[in-house]
Amino acid sequence: MQVFGLIGFPLTHSFSKKYFGDKFVKLGLTKSCRYENFELDSIISIISLLENNQEIAGLNVTIPYKEKIIPFLTEMDITSQEIGAVNTIKIVRDAKGKPVHLTGYNTDVIGFNKSLSPLLKPFHSSALILGTGGASKAVAFVLNSKNIPYKFVSRNPIDSFSGLLLSIFILLPLLFIHLNNKHDWGDDFAQYLLQANWLTNETPELLVSETDSYGPSIKGIVFSIVLIPAVLSEKNELFFAKATVILSLIFLGIMLFKGLNTNCSKMASIFLTCFFAYNFHVLHLKDQVLPDFLFTALILLIALCFSKQTRKFTFLAFVLILLSIGIRSAGIAVLVAGIIFIFQIHFAKGFNFLVKWYLWVLPISIVIVLLGNWLFLDAIGIRWYLELITKSATLQTSMANLFNYKNGFIFFFEQEVPMWLNSAIRILIFPAMVLGFLHTLLKKPGFLEWFVLSYILLLFIYPYHNEPIRFLIPLIVIGLIYLAHFYSFLLNLVAPKYATYTLTAFAFILVLTNFKSTTTYIKSELNYSTSSTSSKELFQFVKNKIPQNDKVAFYKLLGFILFYRSFLCTISQ
Repeated sequence: MQVFGLIGFPLTHSFSKKYFGDKFVKLGLTKSCRYENFELDSIISIISLLENNQEIAGLNVTIPYKEKIIPFLTEMDITSQEIGAVNTIKIVRDAKGKPVHLTGYNTDVIGFNKSLSPLLKPFHSSALILGTGGASKAVAFVLNSKNIPYKFVSRNPIDSFSGLLLSIFILLPLLFIHLNNKHDWGDDFAQYLLQANWLTNETPELLVSETDSYGPSIKGIVFSIVLIPAVLSEKNELFFAKATVILSLIFLGIMLFKGLNTNCSKMASIFLTCFFAYNFHVLHLKDQVLPDFLFTALILLIALCFSKQTRKFTFLAFVLILLSIGIRSAGIAVLVAGIIFIFQIHFAKGFNFLVKWYLWVLPISIVIVLLGNWLFLDAIGIRWYLELITKSATLQTSMANLFNYKNGFIFFFEQEVPMWLNSAIRILIFPAMVLGFLHTLLKKPGFLEWFVLSYILLLFIYPYHNEPIRFLIPLIVIGLIYLAHFYSFLLNLVAPKYATYTLTAFAFILVLTNFKSTTTYIKSELNYSTSSTSSKELFQFVKNKIPQNDKVAFYKLLGFILFYRSFLCTISQ
Protein backbone atom coordinates (compact mmCIF):
# COMPACT_ATOMS: atom_id res chain seq x y z
CA MET A 1 0.00 0.00 0.00
CA GLN A 2 1.23 3.46 -0.88
CA VAL A 3 1.31 5.97 1.95
CA PHE A 4 0.99 9.72 1.49
CA GLY A 5 1.11 12.24 4.27
CA LEU A 6 1.75 15.66 5.71
CA ILE A 7 4.88 16.84 7.55
CA GLY A 8 4.97 19.89 9.80
CA PHE A 9 4.86 20.96 13.44
CA PRO A 10 2.35 21.20 14.98
CA LEU A 11 -0.37 19.51 12.89
CA THR A 12 -3.39 19.92 15.16
CA HIS A 13 -4.67 22.71 12.89
CA SER A 14 -4.52 20.69 9.69
CA PHE A 15 -7.53 19.15 7.93
CA SER A 16 -5.42 17.45 5.24
CA LYS A 17 -5.83 13.92 6.64
CA LYS A 18 -9.63 14.11 6.59
CA TYR A 19 -9.69 15.79 3.16
CA PHE A 20 -7.46 13.21 1.47
CA GLY A 21 -9.10 10.36 3.36
CA ASP A 22 -12.49 11.38 1.94
CA LYS A 23 -10.86 11.86 -1.49
CA PHE A 24 -9.46 8.31 -1.49
CA VAL A 25 -12.88 6.94 -0.55
CA LYS A 26 -14.55 8.79 -3.44
CA LEU A 27 -11.90 7.59 -5.90
CA GLY A 28 -12.02 4.01 -4.62
CA LEU A 29 -8.35 4.06 -3.58
CA THR A 30 -8.68 3.01 0.07
CA LYS A 31 -7.20 -0.44 -0.61
CA SER A 32 -4.06 0.93 -2.29
CA CYS A 33 -3.55 4.33 -0.64
CA ARG A 34 -3.81 5.94 2.75
CA TYR A 35 -2.96 9.36 4.19
CA GLU A 36 -1.20 10.06 7.51
CA ASN A 37 0.06 13.04 9.50
CA PHE A 38 3.77 12.99 10.42
CA GLU A 39 4.51 15.55 13.11
CA LEU A 40 8.27 16.31 13.05
CA ASP A 41 9.83 18.36 15.84
CA SER A 42 12.92 18.90 13.64
CA ILE A 43 13.34 18.92 9.85
CA ILE A 44 16.30 16.53 10.14
CA SER A 45 13.76 13.88 11.22
CA ILE A 46 12.66 13.65 7.56
CA ILE A 47 15.64 11.38 6.94
CA SER A 48 14.65 8.75 9.50
CA LEU A 49 10.98 9.09 8.51
CA LEU A 50 11.70 8.13 4.89
CA GLU A 51 14.24 5.44 5.84
CA ASN A 52 11.89 3.72 8.33
CA ASN A 53 8.69 4.02 6.27
CA GLN A 54 9.46 2.59 2.83
CA GLU A 55 5.83 2.76 1.73
CA ILE A 56 5.80 6.58 1.74
CA ALA A 57 5.50 7.75 -1.89
CA GLY A 58 4.72 11.44 -1.46
CA LEU A 59 4.38 14.17 1.14
CA ASN A 60 2.73 17.51 1.63
CA VAL A 61 4.70 20.11 3.57
CA THR A 62 3.29 22.73 5.92
CA ILE A 63 4.67 25.18 8.50
CA PRO A 64 7.41 25.55 9.51
CA TYR A 65 9.19 23.39 6.89
CA LYS A 66 8.22 24.76 3.47
CA GLU A 67 11.62 26.45 3.20
CA LYS A 68 13.68 24.27 5.54
CA ILE A 69 12.95 21.14 3.46
CA ILE A 70 14.80 22.51 0.42
CA PRO A 71 18.35 21.28 1.35
CA PHE A 72 16.99 17.70 1.56
CA LEU A 73 15.56 17.71 -1.97
CA THR A 74 17.24 16.28 -5.05
CA GLU A 75 15.41 18.55 -7.47
CA MET A 76 12.85 21.36 -7.58
CA ASP A 77 10.59 22.40 -10.41
CA ILE A 78 11.06 25.88 -11.91
CA THR A 79 8.14 27.44 -10.02
CA SER A 80 9.27 26.27 -6.60
CA GLN A 81 12.81 27.44 -7.41
CA GLU A 82 11.51 30.93 -8.17
CA ILE A 83 9.39 30.99 -5.02
CA GLY A 84 11.94 29.45 -2.67
CA ALA A 85 9.35 27.26 -0.92
CA VAL A 86 7.93 23.77 -1.40
CA ASN A 87 4.63 22.22 -0.27
CA THR A 88 4.63 18.90 -2.18
CA ILE A 89 7.32 16.21 -2.51
CA LYS A 90 7.41 13.29 -4.93
CA ILE A 91 9.54 10.39 -3.65
CA VAL A 92 11.21 7.86 -5.94
CA ARG A 93 12.78 4.75 -4.38
CA ASP A 94 15.18 2.12 -5.66
CA ALA A 95 14.56 -1.65 -5.70
CA LYS A 96 15.52 -1.90 -2.02
CA GLY A 97 13.06 0.83 -1.00
CA LYS A 98 15.70 3.45 -0.35
CA PRO A 99 14.65 7.02 -1.26
CA VAL A 100 16.92 8.07 -4.12
CA HIS A 101 15.16 11.09 -5.67
CA LEU A 102 13.04 13.74 -3.94
CA THR A 103 11.42 16.34 -6.21
CA GLY A 104 9.83 19.46 -4.75
CA TYR A 105 6.81 21.30 -6.14
CA ASN A 106 4.68 24.25 -5.09
CA THR A 107 0.94 23.80 -5.65
CA ASP A 108 0.06 26.79 -3.47
CA VAL A 109 0.63 28.88 -6.60
CA ILE A 110 -1.98 26.92 -8.59
CA GLY A 111 -4.56 27.09 -5.80
CA PHE A 112 -4.13 30.79 -5.08
CA ASN A 113 -4.07 31.74 -8.76
CA LYS A 114 -7.34 29.88 -9.45
CA SER A 115 -8.94 31.41 -6.35
CA LEU A 116 -7.80 34.97 -7.04
CA SER A 117 -8.26 35.32 -10.79
CA PRO A 118 -12.11 35.27 -10.90
CA LEU A 119 -12.29 37.91 -8.15
CA LEU A 120 -9.91 40.48 -9.62
CA LYS A 121 -11.38 43.83 -10.67
CA PRO A 122 -9.72 46.78 -12.47
CA PHE A 123 -9.58 48.77 -9.20
CA HIS A 124 -7.50 46.07 -7.48
CA SER A 125 -4.21 47.91 -7.87
CA SER A 126 -2.34 46.75 -4.76
CA ALA A 127 -2.38 43.98 -2.15
CA LEU A 128 -1.54 43.27 1.47
CA ILE A 129 -0.13 39.82 2.31
CA LEU A 130 -0.85 38.72 5.89
CA GLY A 131 2.07 36.60 7.07
CA THR A 132 5.66 35.95 6.00
CA GLY A 133 5.81 32.14 5.83
CA GLY A 134 6.26 29.78 2.88
CA ALA A 135 2.65 30.19 1.66
CA SER A 136 3.05 33.97 1.55
CA LYS A 137 5.89 33.52 -0.95
CA ALA A 138 3.53 31.68 -3.30
CA VAL A 139 0.98 34.49 -2.94
CA ALA A 140 3.68 37.06 -3.74
CA PHE A 141 4.70 35.00 -6.80
CA VAL A 142 1.15 35.10 -8.19
CA LEU A 143 0.79 38.82 -7.50
CA ASN A 144 4.09 39.48 -9.26
CA SER A 145 2.89 37.53 -12.29
CA LYS A 146 -0.18 39.79 -12.42
CA ASN A 147 1.89 43.00 -11.89
CA ILE A 148 0.11 43.79 -8.63
CA PRO A 149 2.35 45.53 -6.04
CA TYR A 150 2.10 44.21 -2.47
CA LYS A 151 3.37 44.58 1.07
CA PHE A 152 3.90 41.97 3.80
CA VAL A 153 2.41 42.25 7.28
CA SER A 154 3.65 39.95 10.05
CA ARG A 155 1.90 39.34 13.37
CA ASN A 156 5.12 38.37 15.10
CA PRO A 157 8.03 39.99 13.24
CA ILE A 158 10.43 39.43 16.13
CA ASP A 159 9.66 35.69 16.35
CA SER A 160 10.73 35.30 12.74
CA PHE A 161 14.23 36.44 13.73
CA SER A 162 14.35 35.12 17.30
CA GLY A 163 17.20 32.72 16.58
CA LEU A 164 19.16 35.41 14.75
CA LEU A 165 18.64 37.91 17.58
CA LEU A 166 19.63 35.30 20.16
CA SER A 167 22.85 34.48 18.29
CA ILE A 168 23.75 38.18 18.02
CA PHE A 169 23.10 38.68 21.74
CA ILE A 170 25.32 35.71 22.66
CA LEU A 171 28.15 36.97 20.41
CA LEU A 172 28.08 40.62 21.50
CA PRO A 173 30.56 40.11 24.39
CA LEU A 174 33.22 39.51 21.74
CA LEU A 175 33.19 43.28 21.18
CA PHE A 176 34.50 43.85 24.70
CA ILE A 177 37.10 41.09 24.98
CA HIS A 178 40.69 42.44 24.65
CA LEU A 179 39.91 45.41 22.43
CA ASN A 180 43.26 46.96 23.32
CA ASN A 181 46.33 47.86 21.31
CA LYS A 182 48.09 44.53 21.59
CA HIS A 183 48.52 43.06 18.18
CA ASP A 184 50.30 40.51 16.09
CA TRP A 185 53.49 42.08 14.77
CA GLY A 186 53.33 40.35 11.40
CA ASP A 187 53.78 41.25 7.77
CA ASP A 188 50.21 40.39 6.74
CA PHE A 189 48.89 42.83 9.34
CA ALA A 190 50.96 45.69 7.93
CA GLN A 191 50.24 44.74 4.31
CA TYR A 192 46.47 45.11 4.68
CA LEU A 193 46.70 48.43 6.54
CA LEU A 194 49.23 49.84 4.08
CA GLN A 195 46.99 48.87 1.18
CA ALA A 196 44.07 50.60 2.90
CA ASN A 197 46.26 53.72 3.24
CA TRP A 198 47.24 53.41 -0.41
CA LEU A 199 43.59 53.23 -1.47
CA THR A 200 42.95 56.49 0.38
CA ASN A 201 46.03 58.06 -1.29
CA GLU A 202 47.91 58.34 1.99
CA THR A 203 50.68 55.93 1.00
CA PRO A 204 52.17 56.24 -2.50
CA GLU A 205 53.26 52.62 -2.93
CA LEU A 206 52.56 49.11 -1.67
CA LEU A 207 55.84 48.29 -0.03
CA VAL A 208 55.64 45.50 2.51
CA SER A 209 56.26 42.32 0.55
CA GLU A 210 58.62 43.67 -2.09
CA THR A 211 61.69 42.95 0.04
CA ASP A 212 61.67 39.18 -0.46
CA SER A 213 59.53 36.25 -1.53
CA TYR A 214 57.36 36.33 1.61
CA GLY A 215 54.21 37.09 -0.34
CA PRO A 216 52.71 38.88 -3.34
CA SER A 217 52.97 42.64 -3.52
CA ILE A 218 49.19 42.87 -3.16
CA LYS A 219 47.08 40.73 -0.82
CA GLY A 220 43.33 40.70 -0.39
CA ILE A 221 42.53 44.12 -1.77
CA VAL A 222 38.83 43.73 -0.83
CA PHE A 223 39.80 43.18 2.81
CA SER A 224 41.89 46.35 2.67
CA ILE A 225 38.82 48.19 1.37
CA VAL A 226 36.96 46.94 4.45
CA LEU A 227 39.74 48.41 6.62
CA ILE A 228 39.57 51.91 5.05
CA PRO A 229 37.39 53.34 7.90
CA ALA A 230 40.07 52.21 10.36
CA VAL A 231 42.98 53.90 8.60
CA LEU A 232 41.05 57.15 8.30
CA SER A 233 41.42 57.43 12.07
CA GLU A 234 45.11 58.13 12.66
CA LYS A 235 45.03 57.93 16.46
CA ASN A 236 42.84 54.81 16.71
CA GLU A 237 43.84 52.99 13.52
CA LEU A 238 44.75 49.75 15.29
CA PHE A 239 41.69 49.83 17.53
CA PHE A 240 39.25 50.20 14.64
CA ALA A 241 41.12 47.65 12.52
CA LYS A 242 40.77 45.08 15.30
CA ALA A 243 37.14 46.10 15.84
CA THR A 244 36.54 45.33 12.15
CA VAL A 245 37.98 41.85 12.64
CA ILE A 246 35.75 41.30 15.68
CA LEU A 247 32.66 42.37 13.73
CA SER A 248 33.61 39.91 11.00
CA LEU A 249 33.88 37.19 13.69
CA ILE A 250 30.38 38.07 14.93
CA PHE A 251 29.16 37.88 11.32
CA LEU A 252 30.79 34.44 11.03
CA GLY A 253 29.12 33.35 14.27
CA ILE A 254 25.71 34.37 12.91
CA MET A 255 26.28 32.46 9.67
CA LEU A 256 27.51 29.42 11.62
CA PHE A 257 24.35 29.53 13.73
CA LYS A 258 22.19 29.57 10.60
CA GLY A 259 24.12 26.64 9.14
CA LEU A 260 23.81 24.63 12.35
CA ASN A 261 20.13 25.45 12.81
CA THR A 262 19.19 23.54 9.64
CA ASN A 263 20.41 20.37 11.39
CA CYS A 264 19.66 20.88 15.09
CA SER A 265 17.67 22.95 17.56
CA LYS A 266 18.27 26.63 18.31
CA MET A 267 19.85 25.91 21.69
CA ALA A 268 22.20 23.26 20.30
CA SER A 269 23.13 25.70 17.52
CA ILE A 270 23.83 28.46 20.05
CA PHE A 271 26.05 26.19 22.16
CA LEU A 272 28.06 24.96 19.17
CA THR A 273 28.44 28.55 17.93
CA CYS A 274 29.74 29.62 21.35
CA PHE A 275 32.09 26.62 21.41
CA PHE A 276 33.72 27.98 18.28
CA ALA A 277 33.53 31.75 18.80
CA TYR A 278 34.83 31.67 22.39
CA ASN A 279 37.53 29.08 21.76
CA PHE A 280 40.78 30.63 23.02
CA HIS A 281 42.48 29.96 19.66
CA VAL A 282 39.81 32.09 17.97
CA LEU A 283 40.20 34.79 20.62
CA HIS A 284 43.94 34.72 19.95
CA LEU A 285 43.38 35.13 16.21
CA LYS A 286 41.42 38.29 16.96
CA ASP A 287 44.78 39.87 17.87
CA GLN A 288 45.68 39.61 14.20
CA VAL A 289 44.26 41.88 11.55
CA LEU A 290 43.56 39.02 9.14
CA PRO A 291 40.68 38.27 6.74
CA ASP A 292 40.02 34.62 7.68
CA PHE A 293 36.80 35.22 9.67
CA LEU A 294 35.26 37.33 6.92
CA PHE A 295 36.38 34.83 4.26
CA THR A 296 34.74 31.92 6.09
CA ALA A 297 31.53 33.88 6.73
CA LEU A 298 31.27 34.60 3.00
CA ILE A 299 31.62 30.87 2.23
CA LEU A 300 28.62 30.08 4.45
CA LEU A 301 26.66 32.96 2.91
CA ILE A 302 27.45 31.66 -0.59
CA ALA A 303 26.24 28.18 0.44
CA LEU A 304 23.03 29.74 1.75
CA CYS A 305 22.47 31.56 -1.55
CA PHE A 306 23.03 28.39 -3.57
CA SER A 307 20.59 26.47 -1.33
CA LYS A 308 17.78 28.81 -2.40
CA GLN A 309 18.14 27.41 -5.97
CA THR A 310 16.81 30.55 -7.62
CA ARG A 311 18.39 32.58 -10.40
CA LYS A 312 18.79 35.79 -8.42
CA PHE A 313 20.44 33.99 -5.49
CA THR A 314 22.70 32.06 -7.87
CA PHE A 315 23.83 35.36 -9.36
CA LEU A 316 24.35 36.81 -5.87
CA ALA A 317 26.40 33.73 -4.94
CA PHE A 318 28.84 34.36 -7.79
CA VAL A 319 29.15 38.03 -6.85
CA LEU A 320 30.10 36.89 -3.34
CA ILE A 321 32.57 34.40 -4.82
CA LEU A 322 34.34 37.28 -6.56
CA LEU A 323 34.49 39.14 -3.25
CA SER A 324 35.93 36.07 -1.53
CA ILE A 325 38.75 35.98 -4.10
CA GLY A 326 39.42 39.65 -3.34
CA ILE A 327 39.59 38.87 0.37
CA ARG A 328 41.87 35.84 0.13
CA SER A 329 43.54 34.24 -2.86
CA ALA A 330 42.23 30.92 -1.53
CA GLY A 331 38.90 32.17 -2.88
CA ILE A 332 39.92 30.38 -6.08
CA ALA A 333 38.79 27.19 -4.28
CA VAL A 334 35.40 28.85 -3.75
CA LEU A 335 35.14 29.63 -7.47
CA VAL A 336 36.02 26.04 -8.41
CA ALA A 337 33.38 24.72 -5.98
CA GLY A 338 30.74 27.08 -7.40
CA ILE A 339 31.42 26.02 -10.99
CA ILE A 340 31.31 22.30 -10.11
CA PHE A 341 28.08 22.76 -8.16
CA ILE A 342 26.29 24.55 -11.01
CA PHE A 343 27.39 21.92 -13.52
CA GLN A 344 26.29 19.17 -11.15
CA ILE A 345 22.78 20.63 -10.84
CA HIS A 346 22.16 21.20 -14.53
CA PHE A 347 24.24 18.68 -16.44
CA ALA A 348 21.71 15.91 -15.81
CA LYS A 349 19.06 17.99 -17.56
CA GLY A 350 20.94 17.93 -20.87
CA PHE A 351 22.99 20.44 -22.77
CA ASN A 352 20.20 23.01 -22.68
CA PHE A 353 21.62 24.13 -19.34
CA LEU A 354 24.32 25.99 -21.31
CA VAL A 355 21.82 28.58 -22.43
CA LYS A 356 20.50 29.26 -18.92
CA TRP A 357 21.10 32.95 -18.39
CA TYR A 358 22.65 32.70 -14.96
CA LEU A 359 25.43 30.39 -16.21
CA TRP A 360 26.81 33.37 -18.08
CA VAL A 361 27.98 34.39 -14.63
CA LEU A 362 30.76 31.79 -14.97
CA PRO A 363 32.65 33.29 -17.94
CA ILE A 364 31.98 36.77 -16.57
CA SER A 365 33.47 35.72 -13.24
CA ILE A 366 36.58 34.30 -14.88
CA VAL A 367 37.08 37.45 -16.98
CA ILE A 368 36.76 39.67 -13.89
CA VAL A 369 39.24 37.53 -11.97
CA LEU A 370 41.76 37.75 -14.82
CA LEU A 371 41.25 41.50 -15.17
CA GLY A 372 41.72 41.88 -11.42
CA ASN A 373 44.90 39.86 -11.68
CA TRP A 374 46.35 42.11 -14.40
CA LEU A 375 45.07 45.36 -12.92
CA PHE A 376 47.55 45.66 -10.04
CA LEU A 377 51.19 45.35 -11.13
CA ASP A 378 52.64 42.08 -12.46
CA ALA A 379 53.01 39.76 -9.49
CA ILE A 380 49.80 39.84 -7.48
CA GLY A 381 47.49 37.46 -5.75
CA ILE A 382 46.52 34.29 -7.52
CA ARG A 383 49.39 34.36 -10.03
CA TRP A 384 52.01 34.65 -7.27
CA TYR A 385 50.57 31.72 -5.30
CA LEU A 386 50.17 29.56 -8.40
CA GLU A 387 53.78 30.20 -9.33
CA LEU A 388 54.89 29.34 -5.79
CA ILE A 389 52.91 26.09 -5.87
CA THR A 390 54.30 25.02 -9.25
CA LYS A 391 57.87 25.80 -8.17
CA SER A 392 57.88 24.62 -4.56
CA ALA A 393 55.17 21.98 -4.12
CA THR A 394 56.63 18.49 -3.80
CA LEU A 395 55.51 15.22 -2.29
CA GLN A 396 57.67 16.00 0.72
CA THR A 397 56.06 19.41 1.32
CA SER A 398 52.61 17.90 0.81
CA MET A 399 53.25 15.26 3.46
CA ALA A 400 54.61 17.94 5.78
CA ASN A 401 51.43 19.95 5.19
CA LEU A 402 49.30 16.92 6.02
CA PHE A 403 51.14 16.41 9.30
CA ASN A 404 51.08 20.14 10.14
CA TYR A 405 47.36 20.64 9.50
CA LYS A 406 46.41 17.41 11.24
CA ASN A 407 48.18 18.57 14.40
CA GLY A 408 46.66 22.04 14.07
CA PHE A 409 43.15 20.58 13.77
CA ILE A 410 43.66 18.45 16.89
CA PHE A 411 45.25 21.35 18.76
CA PHE A 412 42.19 23.56 18.16
CA PHE A 413 40.01 21.17 20.15
CA GLU A 414 42.52 20.60 22.96
CA GLN A 415 41.15 22.02 26.23
CA GLU A 416 42.48 22.46 29.77
CA VAL A 417 40.67 19.34 30.98
CA PRO A 418 41.93 15.89 32.00
CA MET A 419 43.61 13.91 29.24
CA TRP A 420 40.88 11.25 29.17
CA LEU A 421 38.27 13.96 28.53
CA ASN A 422 40.34 15.47 25.71
CA SER A 423 40.60 12.00 24.16
CA ALA A 424 36.84 11.52 24.49
CA ILE A 425 36.19 14.90 22.83
CA ARG A 426 38.43 13.98 19.90
CA ILE A 427 36.70 10.61 19.51
CA LEU A 428 33.26 12.24 19.55
CA ILE A 429 34.16 15.15 17.25
CA PHE A 430 36.53 14.05 14.47
CA PRO A 431 34.81 10.84 13.27
CA ALA A 432 31.43 12.63 13.40
CA MET A 433 32.75 15.46 11.21
CA VAL A 434 34.20 13.04 8.66
CA LEU A 435 31.12 10.79 8.61
CA GLY A 436 28.78 13.79 8.36
CA PHE A 437 30.80 15.07 5.40
CA LEU A 438 30.86 11.67 3.68
CA HIS A 439 27.15 11.12 4.26
CA THR A 440 26.33 14.44 2.61
CA LEU A 441 28.90 13.98 -0.17
CA LEU A 442 27.69 10.50 -1.14
CA LYS A 443 23.99 11.28 -0.85
CA LYS A 444 23.70 14.76 -2.32
CA PRO A 445 26.90 16.81 -2.67
CA GLY A 446 26.39 20.53 -2.54
CA PHE A 447 28.51 23.65 -2.73
CA LEU A 448 30.04 23.16 0.73
CA GLU A 449 31.17 19.62 -0.08
CA TRP A 450 32.90 20.74 -3.29
CA PHE A 451 34.50 23.64 -1.44
CA VAL A 452 35.86 21.34 1.28
CA LEU A 453 37.44 19.07 -1.34
CA SER A 454 38.90 22.00 -3.29
CA TYR A 455 40.21 23.72 -0.16
CA ILE A 456 41.80 20.55 1.24
CA LEU A 457 43.57 20.05 -2.10
CA LEU A 458 44.81 23.65 -1.95
CA LEU A 459 46.13 23.22 1.61
CA PHE A 460 47.76 19.95 0.61
CA ILE A 461 49.82 21.43 -2.24
CA TYR A 462 50.50 24.96 -0.90
CA PRO A 463 53.96 25.00 0.77
CA TYR A 464 53.16 26.77 4.05
CA HIS A 465 54.67 25.76 7.40
CA ASN A 466 53.61 28.51 9.76
CA GLU A 467 50.71 28.61 12.24
CA PRO A 468 48.09 26.25 10.71
CA ILE A 469 44.96 27.16 12.69
CA ARG A 470 44.11 30.36 10.79
CA PHE A 471 44.02 28.42 7.50
CA LEU A 472 41.92 25.71 9.14
CA ILE A 473 39.16 28.09 10.27
CA PRO A 474 36.92 27.35 7.21
CA LEU A 475 37.27 23.58 7.72
CA ILE A 476 36.64 23.81 11.48
CA VAL A 477 33.49 25.90 11.01
CA ILE A 478 32.08 23.68 8.25
CA GLY A 479 33.17 20.62 10.23
CA LEU A 480 30.91 21.70 13.12
CA ILE A 481 27.98 21.81 10.69
CA TYR A 482 28.80 18.26 9.55
CA LEU A 483 29.09 17.20 13.19
CA ALA A 484 25.57 18.51 13.90
CA HIS A 485 24.30 16.83 10.72
CA PHE A 486 25.78 13.45 11.65
CA TYR A 487 24.55 13.38 15.24
CA SER A 488 21.09 14.63 14.25
CA PHE A 489 20.88 11.88 11.64
CA LEU A 490 22.19 9.20 14.03
CA LEU A 491 20.05 10.20 17.01
CA ASN A 492 16.89 10.45 14.89
CA LEU A 493 17.52 6.88 13.73
CA VAL A 494 18.27 5.48 17.18
CA ALA A 495 16.18 7.57 19.58
CA PRO A 496 14.07 10.15 17.69
CA LYS A 497 12.15 11.23 20.83
CA TYR A 498 15.33 12.25 22.63
CA ALA A 499 17.41 13.41 19.64
CA THR A 500 16.97 17.16 20.24
CA TYR A 501 17.69 17.00 23.97
CA THR A 502 20.69 14.69 23.56
CA LEU A 503 22.37 16.85 20.92
CA THR A 504 21.70 20.01 22.95
CA ALA A 505 23.26 18.41 26.04
CA PHE A 506 26.30 17.30 24.03
CA ALA A 507 26.79 20.83 22.64
CA PHE A 508 26.49 22.27 26.15
CA ILE A 509 29.15 19.87 27.47
CA LEU A 510 31.50 21.03 24.69
CA VAL A 511 31.00 24.64 25.85
CA LEU A 512 31.79 23.62 29.45
CA THR A 513 35.05 21.93 28.39
CA ASN A 514 36.01 25.19 26.69
CA PHE A 515 35.27 27.26 29.78
CA LYS A 516 38.54 27.05 31.73
CA SER A 517 40.94 27.79 28.89
CA THR A 518 38.73 30.62 27.60
CA THR A 519 38.33 32.32 30.99
CA THR A 520 42.08 32.00 31.62
CA TYR A 521 42.80 33.71 28.31
CA ILE A 522 40.26 36.48 28.96
CA LYS A 523 41.72 37.13 32.45
CA SER A 524 45.19 37.50 31.01
CA GLU A 525 43.85 40.09 28.57
CA LEU A 526 41.96 42.00 31.26
CA ASN A 527 45.13 42.21 33.33
CA TYR A 528 47.08 43.68 30.43
CA SER A 529 48.39 47.19 31.14
CA THR A 530 48.75 49.59 28.24
CA SER A 531 51.42 51.47 30.18
CA SER A 532 53.76 48.46 30.28
CA THR A 533 56.66 47.89 27.91
CA SER A 534 54.56 46.21 25.26
CA SER A 535 54.01 45.64 21.60
CA LYS A 536 51.89 48.80 21.61
CA GLU A 537 54.97 50.86 22.47
CA LEU A 538 56.97 48.91 19.92
CA PHE A 539 54.38 49.72 17.27
CA GLN A 540 54.44 53.43 18.08
CA PHE A 541 58.26 53.54 18.22
CA VAL A 542 58.75 51.87 14.86
CA LYS A 543 55.99 53.95 13.30
CA ASN A 544 57.59 57.23 14.47
CA LYS A 545 61.33 56.46 14.34
CA ILE A 546 61.84 54.37 11.21
CA PRO A 547 61.50 56.44 8.04
CA GLN A 548 59.79 54.92 5.05
CA ASN A 549 61.89 54.34 1.96
CA ASP A 550 61.43 52.94 -1.52
CA LYS A 551 61.59 49.34 -0.39
CA VAL A 552 60.42 48.93 3.19
CA ALA A 553 57.40 50.18 5.10
CA PHE A 554 58.68 48.51 8.23
CA TYR A 555 61.14 45.73 8.85
CA LYS A 556 60.39 43.45 11.75
CA LEU A 557 63.89 42.56 12.94
CA LEU A 558 65.25 46.10 12.62
CA GLY A 559 62.27 47.40 14.55
CA PHE A 560 62.86 45.09 17.48
CA ILE A 561 66.59 45.93 17.58
CA LEU A 562 65.98 49.69 17.60
CA PHE A 563 63.26 49.37 20.22
CA TYR A 564 65.42 47.16 22.45
CA ARG A 565 68.35 49.58 22.23
CA SER A 566 66.08 52.51 23.06
CA PHE A 567 64.61 50.59 26.01
CA LEU A 568 68.08 49.77 27.44
CA CYS A 569 69.18 53.38 27.10
CA THR A 570 66.10 54.53 29.02
CA ILE A 571 66.85 52.10 31.88
CA SER A 572 70.53 53.08 32.08
CA GLN A 573 69.60 56.74 32.31
